[in-house]
Amino acid sequence: MKHSMDPVVVTADARQVVMYSVSRTESGRPHLEVARRMVCRESPTEHHRPSALGRGPSANAAQHFADESGVDAEDRRRFAREVADWLRDLVRAESSPRVELFAAPRFLGSLRAELSSAPNRITLHEGELTRLDAGELAEHPAVKAVLRPHVARTT
Repeated sequence: MKHSMDPVVVTADARQVVMYSVSRTESGRPHLEVARRMVCRESPTEHHRPSALGRGPSANAAQHFADESGVDAEDRRRFAREVADWLRDLVRAESSPRVELFAAPRFLGSLRAELSSAPNRITLHEGELTRLDAGELAEHPAVKAVLRPHVARTT
C-alpha cells in the first residue's frame, strides 16, 4: 500500500485565488506553499470606487467585508469563469492532482455555475479562507480533513 498524491489546495473569493502545493514533513504533517496566485482585474467602473485597503488598523475588517460585497455581480461571474477555465486546464492531464477548493459563499455559487461540467477531480467546499497564510491554512480543521493521507492499494 502507498499514499496517493496529495491534492492541491485552492482558496478563492471574488478578489483572488491562491493555489497551494502540498508536501509532507518527515512526521507526515501537511506543509503548504503558495504555488500560484490570480487576482481579479478591476472592471473600468471600479477605478473611481474607494478602496478599503490601507486605512489603518480597522482596514482588515473593512477589507474582508469588501472582498465579497465590494465586487459587482458581473465582475464576480467574469472572475469565476476565468478561475473555472484555469482549474479545468489544471486537471486536464490524467496525472494531475485533485483540487480541493475552498471559496467564500457568494463566490462559491458563481464557481458552481461555471464548473457544473467540471472533472470530478475538483471538489468545492464553502469557506472564507483566503486571508489565512499557508501555515494557518495547513492547521485549519477543514483543510486538515481533506489532507488526511489517502491510502491507495497497489496491485
